[in-house]
Amino acid sequence: MATAEPEAPPEPAKINVDLMEAKPSPQPKKLPAVRIDGPGYDQSVAKHYAANYRIIYRVTNWKSQPEGSTVQFILDNLPAKSFSDPTQKVKLSDLTEGGKPIDEGEHVLALYVARKNHEIVKGPKSVAVRRFWVGKKTESKWSWSKDPIMVLGAPFGTFDGDGALEILSDFFVLNAELGSKKFSVRLTLNGPGIKDEGIQRYITEWRPVVVWSPGDGEHTLKAELLTPDGVVAPVPWNPTVRKFNVTGRAGK
Repeated sequence: MATAEPEAPPEPAKINVDLMEAKPSPQPKKLPAVRIDGPGYDQSVAKHYAANYRIIYRVTNWKSQPEGSTVQFILDNLPAKSFSDPTQKVKLSDLTEGGKPIDEGEHVLALYVARKNHEIVKGPKSVAVRRFWVGKKTESKWSWSKDPIMVLGAPFGTFDGDGALEILSDFFVLNAELGSKKFSVRLTLNGPGIKDEGIQRYITEWRPVVVWSPGDGEHTLKAELLTPDGVVAPVPWNPTVRKFNVTGRAGK
C-alpha cells in the first residue's frame, strides 16, 4: 500500500512592503522657532557635571502647532526622545540610552518640533543643532556653521496593528540643498519579507517618506546624505540607522 506523501508546508504570507515619498502636511499658521542656549556653541561641560546638566532651550509659537505635537531631542544621533511639554526640564542624561553616563569628548545635540505622527514641522528656525564637549576640548574637523548635517527623526520604537500600516520617517538637512545634481538622501529599508539588498529610494526633495505595510518583526532604515557626486558626505551622523519593530500585522 502506497504511503501518502507529506503535505508541503504552506508558503509564507507575501509582504507587500514599500518605501514611498509622502505628501507634506499643511504648515501651521505660525511656524515654531526653537533654540538651544545651553550648552552654548562649542561649550565645554565638566565631566562630573555632565549627567545632571540641564539643557536650556526655548520653543516659541507652541500654541500654534498641530494637536499632539512634541518637542524632540536627539543626542549623538541616538533615537529621538519626545516631550509633550515645551517647558519640561530636560537633562543630558535623559537623552542617553538608559541614562548612561556621557563620555568625554565631542557631542552633538539637536532639537525640533514634530507632529503626532513624527513628521517634522519645517521652517527656517524650527531646528537647532549644538556641538559641545564634555571635559577637555579636542580638535574637530566638522564646522557646525558650514558643513552639512542630516537630522533623522522617526521611525523608532514599536508600531502595532493598524498603526503600523503607514510608518512615517522624516529628516532635516542643514547647510546643504537637496535637488537634482545637488545633495540627496539615499534611504535603504531592510526587514522581514524584503530582499537582502533592501528597498532603496533616492530623495531629492525635502519631504517625509512612508514605510508602507511592513510585516511583523524588526526593521532598519538607513539614511545616507550624499554629495552632488553621489558620495556619502564625511560629516557627523552620516549614515544614520534607525531600528523599529512591527507587531500585529500578520495576515493583514
